Amino acid sequence: MRCLAVALILSWGVVAHAEIQKSGPEVFPGKHELDAHLGYQAGFGGASQSQNPSGFKVTGEYAYRFHPLAWFDLQVSNVFGFGGAVGPCAGAAAVLCYRGG
Repeated sequence: MRCLAVALILSWGVVAHAEIQKSGPEVFPGKHELDAHLGYQAGFGGASQSQNPSGFKVTGEYAYRFHPLAWFDLQVSNVFGFGGAVGPCAGAAAVLCYRGG
């Protein structure tokens, strides 16, 4: 009997419906945005290996919308490189450069 009463009370609730924006510029639900990104960075074209590390990349991002068209955006990233950490530089073979991420 109790289970039947609980089931009736729970099934009597109001169904919520979300509204979908169909026109105009996108209206964001809030002013704050927080993101995390995972990826890969492939470095090439630098004068030395230390200027263009390659490896797994993790990025954290915070954004604040202070105007309908303008955002304050802050990103922090780190590249976790692979291979030898120290090796000869491209421009000077006698000098060692850091090649990790």
